[in-house]
Amino acid sequence: MPSSPPPPASPPDEDLAPRERWLFLLSGGLLTLALLVAIGRERHWGEPQMAVELVAPRADGLQEGMEVRLSGMPIGRVDSLRLLNDARVAATLQINARYRHLIGPRSRAQGAQVGLVGQTFVSLTPDPSPGGEGSQRPLPPLAYDPPPDLNQLVAELARSGQKIDRTLALASNLLQTQVPSSLGSLQTSMGKLSGSMGDLSSMSKTVAGETRSTVPSVRALTNTLQRETVQVGPAVRRTLAKAEQTLTRADQTAVTASQASREAQLLLQQARPVLLPTLENLKEITGVTSRLVRLLGGLGLLEPGTATPRPAPTKHPSDPMDPYKVHPTSPDPSPDRP
Repeated sequence: MPSSPPPPASPPDEDLAPRERWLFLLSGGLLTLALLVAIGRERHWGEPQMAVELVAPRADGLQEGMEVRLSGMPIGRVDSLRLLNDARVAATLQINARYRHLIGPRSRAQGAQVGLVGQTFVSLTPDPSPGGEGSQRPLPPLAYDPPPDLNQLVAELARSGQKIDRTLALASNLLQTQVPSSLGSLQTSMGKLSGSMGDLSSMSKTVAGETRSTVPSVRALTNTLQRETVQVGPAVRRTLAKAEQTLTRADQTAVTASQASREAQLLLQQARPVLLPTLENLKEITGVTSRLVRLLGGLGLLEPGTATPRPAPTKHPSDPMDPYKVHPTSPDPSPDRP
């Protein structure tokens, strides 16, 4: 019985096509998954987020998806932009919830850029909560300071360049007109100064010669003064000793006089009670004598040329007595009296 022929072999390309297709699909899926993981890690997918409102006068420097940084570290992104009824721009920021305690009502937002042509981002100023714990109260809309306008900066730079050019032109004109005359005046002043220095040198030489000629005279005068001082010194010392003795005696005399004055005052104070009655008696005797003289004159017993004694002046008992006046009833202090 004849045998059946073997089945025809399949081509090798037909066996590899499904395997390569599945391998391509698997590689593409893995790459897509890796890309999604990278994007999710970049955008912090799966982490709790919080929304922070931002209000700006204009949308300059704001874009959806741009990075939000705090103290230079990325903490979120700009989620959306919308226009308010008062023509201001409101932006919603998606911030990682673990940084909630670092943002407060006093935080401000401003547009920033890495270098001059680098990446732009929104920078937030920190306002940490006390104790490091985030508050559960919602944050008020934060203020936003737009970045400076580059065109305005270029215009200001151009104006500053014009001012610098005018200043340089004025400085160049000043150098061309004033500096030569100033150098001439400086040279003239230097010449005058040189002449003055020569005059000063000659005057110094003259003064030095006069000084050298005066030194011997000064030395002779010094020697003479020293000799006279040696001669006059003993006499001066003796005079000073006598003056010191005189002053000592004067001090002793002053002490003695002070003691005598105190004793005299004490004696007057002690004698005053005794002298007052005596003065009263003397006053009465004087009055009686005056009346007697007038009586004798009326009777014609006195001579016409006899003077009528005047009455003694009335003295009040309380009047102070002169300690240096001699009392009428005191003994005569004259040395001629026996």
